[in-house]
Amino acid sequence: MRLLKQIGELIAWLLVALRSLILLPIFCCSAAICCILYIVWLLFLPREFLWHFWIRPCGWLCLKILGQRVEFKGQIPNSADGPYLYLINHQSFLDAFLVAYAMPERITGVGAAKYFRLPIWGWMMKAHGIIPVDNKDRKQAIASMKKIEKAINAGESLAVFPEGERSKTGRLQEFKKGAFHLAKNAQPVIIPCVIRGAYQSWRRGSLMVRPGIITFEFLPPILPAEYENFDFNELRKKLETVIAQALA
Repeated sequence: MRLLKQIGELIAWLLVALRSLILLPIFCCSAAICCILYIVWLLFLPREFLWHFWIRPCGWLCLKILGQRVEFKGQIPNSADGPYLYLINHQSFLDAFLVAYAMPERITGVGAAKYFRLPIWGWMMKAHGIIPVDNKDRKQAIASMKKIEKAINAGESLAVFPEGERSKTGRLQEFKKGAFHLAKNAQPVIIPCVIRGAYQSWRRGSLMVRPGIITFEFLPPILPAEYENFDFNELRKKLETVIAQALA
């Protein structure tokens, strides 16, 4: 019986590997085409229009190609009541496409400076207005934070993965400080969000992509008046607790 179980597990692994071998090139080509066309159309069409009629459908398409079904939970924020700071746990490379599909309004974001050096993906990030942050360069990081504050003060909503990088285990990591300095300075409405299932579908460092169900949940908003008396570290701990409890 044990031998039969091992054989079954091996066959299942081989099927997933074969499926990934077929679908990953299709996914990469589709994502590249979506990015290139977005960069071109930004020259002619409004960003808000492209968010609803290009970015969100492209996010959905890329997830579908890899066999992911998305379920939404919670109350979707009304864009008229923003700007918002969306704080989201980070489980997988799929998260970027999930956020693109899930957000009800055009958002900007921050990204590690190293990703801006990538062809196509980095060009798209720059064209979209995503702000690079290099945590190893304090002066550059401070300048980036000022740009982000300016964007929020101008009415733009922002999505941030406060863990700073994808989880290696699927468990929530300690939050970095930057997003909470930003929140204290710009005073946006904070929307904690929770992703479940993305780690099981595509783990960091793996080329094996498994079909699955990914849940994206909007948690209740946290108004500026609710955190105005917190220092940035207290706010960080509060958001860590809120998201950890929702994941439990």
